[in-house]
Amino acid sequence: MSLPDVLTVLYSREINCGLSCFWDGGWDVWIGDELNGFCAAATVDLIADAAVWFAEAAAVIFPNADLPWAAPASPRRWRPDHAKQTPSRAMLKPV
Repeated sequence: MSLPDVLTVLYSREINCGLSCFWDGGWDVWIGDELNGFCAAATVDLIADAAVWFAEAAAVIFPNADLPWAAPASPRRWRPDHAKQTPSRAMLKPV
């Protein structure tokens, strides 16, 4: 699925998420929000990897969300191997 498709599904399931970038620093991606807390966060190098990360992380965090890409019997990785976990939520807060 494309990034717009994944984000549209997450939005329709009321799953809060976001992404931001800083030139040459990759893409910060997260599921959750400041009000309710963050469930997962990572940094990916390519925007195409953000769609994969969102899909895989959402399937793990929300196994009952009826996500179209999640097979119930399929084991999920927490994050793609090429993603780097962010060290803290402070990196995700707006300035």
